[in-house]
Amino acid sequence: MIFSLPLGKTTTECLGSYFEANFLIKMSHFIFINNQIIKADDANISIAQRGFLYGDGAFESCKISASKIINLENHLWRLAQALQYLKISCDLKIIEKNSQILINKNNFHDGILRISVTRGIGSQGYLPINIADPLTISDTLVIIETKKSIDPPAQINLGVSYRNPAGFFFKSHSALNYVLTRIEAHEQGFFDNILIDDFGNICETSSANIFWIKNKKIFTSKDESRIVQGCIRKKILQLKSIITVKRNAKLMEILDADEVFITNSNYILLGVDSINYEINGEKSRKIYSKNFAEIIKNELQKELIEF
Repeated sequence: MIFSLPLGKTTTECLGSYFEANFLIKMSHFIFINNQIIKADDANISIAQRGFLYGDGAFESCKISASKIINLENHLWRLAQALQYLKISCDLKIIEKNSQILINKNNFHDGILRISVTRGIGSQGYLPINIADPLTISDTLVIIETKKSIDPPAQINLGVSYRNPAGFFFKSHSALNYVLTRIEAHEQGFFDNILIDDFGNICETSSANIFWIKNKKIFTSKDESRIVQGCIRKKILQLKSIITVKRNAKLMEILDADEVFITNSNYILLGVDSINYEINGEKSRKIYSKNFAEIIKNELQKELIEF
């Protein structure tokens, strides 16, 4: 195997990253493909799968803590809504059962459970093809795997990307807008970037929902802004002790906020240290405190008592 070293990286750093990446790939000794549990190294799918060809499917990433799936009810509810929207049939009770079987089989304690569902095989261009019903393919593909989670950096610094969200309330396999945003953030040296849509509204980051706090009032983007309606976001909106207002907001509003935090099922809640932006060609940085975000995180932990 021959590879070149990235600029600014030593051989030791590159080899360390390479072996770590391969270690993470092999963390799951077994996975589920449909109802069959197999060794991860033996797994393969057809190149005719519509998930591979067109991103025709949805997925969920759930946190595992002490071998238990956190907030599973909300994840399965969103997945059910996604599959109904996509007109893909799937038995979620079997997915729930197989997920726990896999966690036990891998002796997996803490990390991420990923559930992927795609329409299957059969296409006439973009149109799904099935003799009985062109919108229902019998060989729906379900993949369940466990993965080691990666710790966030000590500093959560965000940038800004002027790009629309993918446009789905769920996690779609069609995620190029998020991929490009995350690449852009990485190239700029940030943890992630905030997506600002064509109307100039704050939406989300490439992998998390965003909240901001002003005078101890909490705000987040409206559902209508075509964001992924995250499961941790849903939990925060359900908190009786904290009122969150959904609204459209421009960049200047979030720059005027006292605090900003982001949420997803992997990190649960991360306070943001800074937002880096550019106005009229001038680069600037807004620094935030993280006091109130910690209070909200504690409230979340009470709701997710198993966590």
